Amino acid sequence: MPVGTGKMSRELIAKYYKGKFSIVSNPEFQREGTAIDDFLRPDRIVLGFEEENSPAVVIMKKLYAKIKAPSLLTNLESAEMIKYAANAFLATKISFINEIANICDSNEADIKMVARGMGMDTRIGEKFLVAG
Repeated sequence: MPVGTGKMSRELIAKYYKGKFSIVSNPEFQREGTAIDDFLRPDRIVLGFEEENSPAVVIMKKLYAKIKAPSLLTNLESAEMIKYAANAFLATKISFINEIANICDSNEADIKMVARGMGMDTRIGEKFLVAG
């Protein structure tokens, strides 16, 4: 969902509902075909909120209490942006290795070895460096 959806949701709900409520953004970082495992063993948990002690945040913290993963508590917009930024970075990494593969093809270089060598750099890592 676009950055600002949490705020927009708050405004829309407040227009029609006069009771107390809270909004929490909890972006998912699940891979295709591994949703249950990714939920039970996530890389990280991100919760964006307006008020840290709101009932919704308390419920979300309880939901994740037994799951061992680093967590980040932030505002709504940052949580929404984290999802966008992560997806954009992974797409960039995939696009980049595909372009490097094109250069390798033109220069008799082995893209698998190039990707392997790049992936050995801990700042880059081997994930998402498969051309194709």
